[in-house]
Amino acid sequence: MNRRTITKEQEELLCRISVNEERIRNGRLLDWQEEILNQYDYAMQYLGEKYPSYQFRIMHCEPKNKLNTCTTFKFTEEHDVGKSYSMYIYEESAANAAYSAQDNYYGALKEREYAEKLMKLICEKIPYCIETNTKMSCAMGIDYGENLDLNQLLNGQLQLHQNTSITLLGAGRTESEFIHEVKKVKQLIKERGISGSFIVKLVDPKNHENILFKDNFFG
Repeated sequence: MNRRTITKEQEELLCRISVNEERIRNGRLLDWQEEILNQYDYAMQYLGEKYPSYQFRIMHCEPKNKLNTCTTFKFTEEHDVGKSYSMYIYEESAANAAYSAQDNYYGALKEREYAEKLMKLICEKIPYCIETNTKMSCAMGIDYGENLDLNQLLNGQLQLHQNTSITLLGAGRTESEFIHEVKKVKQLIKERGISGSFIVKLVDPKNHENILFKDNFFG
């Protein structure tokens, strides 16, 4: 058992996942608790490098165990405290305490811009595309951060499993015409090498809740 000085945030985190609260507050930590703090320090450094314009707080931890191959941290951003994000810490070499990490905060920064850029590309060939929505929820490493170049995703240079919904106006068309329109979207995605899961909906122009045709595919 070791004795060390820890921050208030670290102390509260350990207390939430431990039963020996008094020892933690006295700085007398077990080996596994020391390891969690090492991973905590790595996680905060990782977030700072990946998102230098933002500030984060780690709120919860699920340590690595026989069922979990990595440690999971839940964290918030100081201007978006109502929503939590996930980070996964992997031990690369226990001998020298080297870690790697993946998280999903980048989606909060990039989803809307990505959807707007994709819609612009689609509208160049299919002018009656009226909406695109994207969710980026997969945890990714250091290259998918604040400075992620979305053009690299939209030209196939980078791969990312995102989920996108594409809405087209579908008035006055038969089912065979609907299928043809979906094929045009599929061809665009294929030609550009865009990865992800896609749903294409054709809707009634007078009532967008009325879906006339829907199909899904993977890029």
